[in-house]
Amino acid sequence: MLKAGKLALIAILATMLAFSVTLFADDAASAADGAQVSNAKLNVVETNFDFGYIPQISKVGHSFTLYNVGSDDLKILNVKPGCGCTQAPLEKDLVGPGDSTRVELIFTSKKNYRGTMNKSAAVTTNDATYGTLRLRFSATINENPDSVGPVQLAPWDLNYNSSERNQEMVVNVKNVSTQPLNLQMVSAPYNYLDIDFPSGKLDPGASTAIKVRIKDSVKDDAFTKSFTFETGDEKNTRFTVPVVLIPSLTKAEHP
Repeated sequence: MLKAGKLALIAILATMLAFSVTLFADDAASAADGAQVSNAKLNVVETNFDFGYIPQISKVGHSFTLYNVGSDDLKILNVKPGCGCTQAPLEKDLVGPGDSTRVELIFTSKKNYRGTMNKSAAVTTNDATYGTLRLRFSATINENPDSVGPVQLAPWDLNYNSSERNQEMVVNVKNVSTQPLNLQMVSAPYNYLDIDFPSGKLDPGASTAIKVRIKDSVKDDAFTKSFTFETGDEKNTRFTVPVVLIPSLTKAEHP
């Protein structure tokens, strides 16, 4: 009888074990079905940007474009700048198949900054195969504008107030090198500025003008943007020009 009882107990335990294994397998299958792998696919053409020379006290920005070349929505889960001097506003955090979004890295240069600064921001998406994307930029602080070549700018930045927003402003560019230069636009703020950029060679000692207008479609009362160009010398030296719109002072605000 004892032996039969042991056999019955073993049979009961075996049945319970088999039932548990079946439940575990069903739960695992259900979990796998509920956590389907996303077919969103991130594609980024540019992950590094060089502002070149910037004014010592200024704010400059460049937009990186993130494309979704997959068949599911791409979700931008987090954008984290590497330091307090860098901002990273995101145009939108949900990107449909075939669509894109922009992350603008904005760097604020302060009086105590010197030399070349290298900064970054980490972008996390639901594209598990890509991992966390790191966008990087560099900027060289220009403490003394008159000592930098191969060109000199006058003025170094453009400042509008609300009453001037429809006016054209000019940055004069002088070739202070001994070689002809071929200026080329590298980056301009999306949908903010109309820039009449000079074409052709700039001979040594010669000057030209970059003409800038704020687009009529811009409704912002204030903004800080920038544009970047190359000089076409052997080092492909770059310069970035901040463009700032500030509200006009009312009579009560005037000193």
